[in-house]
Amino acid sequence: MASAFRRAAGGGQAAQAAQSAIASFTVAAPLEAADAQPPGGEAGQRFLQVTYAPARYCDDEVLFCAVQDCNAQQALQEQLRSAQQATEAMMRVRAAFFAAMSHEIRTPLNALLGNLELLARSAGMEACAPRLKVLDTAAESLRRIVNDVLDFSKIDAGKLRLVNEPFRPIDAVESLALTYAPMVAGRAIRFHLYLSPSLDVEVIGDRTRLVQVFNNLLNNAFKFTASGRITVSGDIRQDELGTQRLVCRVSDSGIGTPPSLLARAFQPFVQGDAVSASRYGGTGLGLSICARLCELMGGNIAVDSVQDVGSAFTVSIRQRRWNRRRRSIRGAAM
Repeated sequence: MASAFRRAAGGGQAAQAAQSAIASFTVAAPLEAADAQPPGGEAGQRFLQVTYAPARYCDDEVLFCAVQDCNAQQALQEQLRSAQQATEAMMRVRAAFFAAMSHEIRTPLNALLGNLELLARSAGMEACAPRLKVLDTAAESLRRIVNDVLDFSKIDAGKLRLVNEPFRPIDAVESLALTYAPMVAGRAIRFHLYLSPSLDVEVIGDRTRLVQVFNNLLNNAFKFTASGRITVSGDIRQDELGTQRLVCRVSDSGIGTPPSLLARAFQPFVQGDAVSASRYGGTGLGLSICARLCELMGGNIAVDSVQDVGSAFTVSIRQRRWNRRRRSIRGAAM
């Protein structure tokens, strides 16, 4: 005990006690032969917590010390550390499993989709066109689920890497909107696109992941809207700190979200009731992936929704302008 106290004092803890009035340290003291093994302690050791403070006794400066047996506390901390390590190891194994399985499933699935497309273009297959369309739709839905699981496992494992390249936001959003325009045919839905001229500028970012966020939001809007209106709007604006931000809003007049689910909308595996989940399908990962991608890109996503009225999702992403002249000068200097 005395040697441990001298080490603590030599390490500056005695000086700290003089300044902060009270200090403490924990020491593993060896057991005497006559002592019984304490519960939770390691073999041959007893954990003691020493608390001390400066005081005056008979006009002399002394240290007041209190020694407490803390074997139970030490054992509990060790159990907590072991449980945390086991949980982290289990999460790593789970993420690796999902990533590996998603890759294994996606490879033959892409081959299936490719052959279905070739089969649909073959001569004499007109009579089978409706069945081939159903197969293609089902396979595409399965691929979307596999991609969601793969992306979620990558993000969860911290292995998703963003690519910073120049692109024009107006081209990215317009191209995506054009792929959804044919889905309006035969449905009582009006699809509107309002894009500000401020989007017609080159910025630095990950176009693929940005389009993935908007694609997920538009897919949900068309999935949950039987009639009414779907609107996409976007612009680049400055926030209160002077930072350029891409702000895009996807709104619909679909089924909306009940208040009980709204607060958990961006948590993984969150879906509506059993009837809605069975009717609309999905994994419940889409919005969670959107939220995490927005965070990785330095932004956020928010939702306003009223049940049986509609929903509006607003995405705000920090953007950096692409300075072509500066890059050219830098390239010439190199």
